[in-house]
Amino acid sequence: MNKESYKNILGYKVLTPNGFMDFAGISLMSVAETYRVTIEDGRYLDCTADHNIFVNGENKKPACELVAGDEIFTLGGFKKIISITPTGKTEPVYDLVEVDGGHRYYTNGILSSNCQFITFEETLINPIKLSMLTSIQPIKKTGQVRWYAPLHKECTYVVGLDPSMGTGGDNSAIQVLELPSLIQVAEWSSNKSPIEEQVRTLKKILSDIRDECNPEIYWSVESNTLGEAALVVIRDTGEENFAGTMLHDPKNRLQGRTGRRAGFVTTNKSKLECCAKLKFLIESSKMKLNSKGIMSELKVFVSRSNTFEARIGQTDDLIMAMILVVRMLDYISTWDDRSQAAINSNVSDGYEDSQDLPMPICI
Repeated sequence: MNKESYKNILGYKVLTPNGFMDFAGISLMSVAETYRVTIEDGRYLDCTADHNIFVNGENKKPACELVAGDEIFTLGGFKKIISITPTGKTEPVYDLVEVDGGHRYYTNGILSSNCQFITFEETLINPIKLSMLTSIQPIKKTGQVRWYAPLHKECTYVVGLDPSMGTGGDNSAIQVLELPSLIQVAEWSSNKSPIEEQVRTLKKILSDIRDECNPEIYWSVESNTLGEAALVVIRDTGEENFAGTMLHDPKNRLQGRTGRRAGFVTTNKSKLECCAKLKFLIESSKMKLNSKGIMSELKVFVSRSNTFEARIGQTDDLIMAMILVVRMLDYISTWDDRSQAAINSNVSDGYEDSQDLPMPICI
C-alpha cells in the first residue's frame, strides 16, 4: 500500500447520491495550489484545478473549466457558481479511495468524483504521478499504428514487439521510443492479428522510420513461448529484410548453432529490474509517454505476489512492450554514449538510493 494512503479501518461511510456508502480509505494525491468554488447558497469547496465536479448527476468537469454562472449538482439540486478564486494556499490534497455506488460523493454538499484508478493494490507508478500523466492525440495514423511525434535523422529509435496468439485474447503490442529524448513516438496493439501479421506490422514500422529520415534503428522481440513463433516468421522472412539492427539479450543462455537465444527472454528477475527502471524514468519525468492506452494500463499495473501485472480482467501488453524497449535501452547503453546519458547516469544519479519498488503490506 502507498505510504501516503490510509485504510478506512473504522468503517466510516460517505454521503453519495445513493445514500451513505462504504469507501476503502483516503490517499494523499499531491501538494498543490487550491481554489475555492463558492455557490449561491453560500457553501464552498476548496479543491485543486483538476478536481472533478458534477454538472449533473453523471457528467463532470474539472474545476478549472467551470466559470461563474455555471450550475453544478448539489444536495439541494442545481446551484449556480458565484465565484472560483485562488485561496492563495499550497497544501496537501486528498481523495477518497474506492467509493461504492459509482465513485461519487458529496463534499460540503457539492457532488464530486474520486480518482477511480486509485486502489489499495500497489501500482508500479506512484498514484500521484499517475494522476499527473496526460496523453495526446496521435499526429497521424498508418493503419492501426498511432504516431505521436515526428521523426528526426539525428535520433536513434528503439522498437519492441511483445507478441500474442492473435485469437482475441491478449493483445500483441509494439512500442517505439526515441533516443536520447526518451519520447514515446509510436504504438500499436491488436488482439486479433495472427503472428505473421504482427511481424509484418513490425517490419512496416521499421521501414516507415527508415524511409522517413534514415536514422539509426534497433529492434527486437520478446521471445518467451509465443515469441518463438514470431522468431520463426522473422527467420523465414530474413532478418536482413528488416530495417535497422535486431538486438539479442547477451544474458540469454547459449543455444543452438548461433550460440545465442534470439530476441529477449523475460524472466521474473529481468522483469522486476526493468519495472524498477521504468518506474524511475516515468516518475522522474525522464521518459515522456504520450498514449492514452499505456497510461490506462499503468493505472491497473499492480503488485501481484513477487511480480507486477495487470489487475484481473485488464491488460498490460503495452507496458510489457515498453519493458522490452527498456531492456534494449539498457543493452544499448553498454556501447552508446547517448543511451548511457539517457539511462545509466539518470538511474545512478537518482534511482538506486531513493527509489524502491512498491511492496505489498498486510494490515
